[in-house]
Amino acid sequence: MEERELGTLLCTRRNKRIYVRGETLTKLYDHALMPKPKVIKEAWVQSVVETTGLNVPKVRLIYPVGEDWAVDFDYIAGESLLDRLQAHPERTKEYIDQLIALQLKVHEASCVGLPDMKEKFNKKISALGRVSDPAKHIEATLRYELHVALDKMPAHRKLCHGDFLPDNILFDAQGEPHIFDWAHASLGNGSADAAHTYLQLIIEGHKDWAEMYLPAYAAAAGVEVSYIRSWFPMVAATMLDKTDDVAVIDHLKELIQSIEAEQ
Repeated sequence: MEERELGTLLCTRRNKRIYVRGETLTKLYDHALMPKPKVIKEAWVQSVVETTGLNVPKVRLIYPVGEDWAVDFDYIAGESLLDRLQAHPERTKEYIDQLIALQLKVHEASCVGLPDMKEKFNKKISALGRVSDPAKHIEATLRYELHVALDKMPAHRKLCHGDFLPDNILFDAQGEPHIFDWAHASLGNGSADAAHTYLQLIIEGHKDWAEMYLPAYAAAAGVEVSYIRSWFPMVAATMLDKTDDVAVIDHLKELIQSIEAEQ
């Protein structure tokens, strides 16, 4: 199949272009950023999550398009939770509560076989000593402190999305929510997953949503806000490789360095 046969271009992301044709959504990955093993791994993770019974788009096919690789999923038309938040600011609390309820449903789902969150975090922290961009480099002493702090955190085995945000939740024509983009899913601590959601909302300029989300999630999950915040340095370290924005990098590094004050 050639790229022109994939359908209508829906959007372009950093490492992929997304097309729609009929009932099929196709993600075409840039081979320079997403070689074949990474594409297959991402599709495999999504396939594992399918077994939980959660509403997620099913993987249908993996195939080459020139030098790139494509993955076909079920296409689900609808409105995202982000669309609703932006269109109806008067209903923000209702929608943030929906976000939290869905996230807790994910954390309660039974799932086996996915990567361990702590192992993923440790690998990402270690990699910060080898990055070519000096702005993202973390010195050995600070990396050690992050590893030690991570080791002390409870090692849960909850299903965690890893990028649980309003634009990854879509409501179909019947009003049923579907959860997208499971590339960063792992088994680990739900509070770390919540920390990522909070920090990413801040980064994306939704501070009001983030500040509403954090205490509401803590109350619903039965944990202290301070406990979720204790995950910030480690979670921030895992987010450094996803941005080239100088202000965002500075913000994340400030959070990472706060681990020194906690030791």
